[in-house]
Amino acid sequence: MRVAGAGRPHPLGLTLEPGGANMAVRAGAAERVHLCVFDAAGAATRLSLGARTGDVHHAWIEGLAAGARYGLRADGPA
Repeated sequence: MRVAGAGRPHPLGLTLEPGGANMAVRAGAAERVHLCVFDAAGAATRLSLGARTGDVHHAWIEGLAAGARYGLRADGPA
């Protein structure tokens, strides 16, 4: 699983598609947003949502499939 492109800013949330998923999160104050994907042992892989359109951070995540456990992490001013 890896970030394989900018993805799209809409729809918001995680959208499963053949081969992966689009992730789009509205976080206007965030400098960066990461998708943290957890394996069966609880270890996390952190993937940056590196594209930004207005207040929406987004990316295409290759290989992300149904059943994946994930969380979001936003970095920026408190």
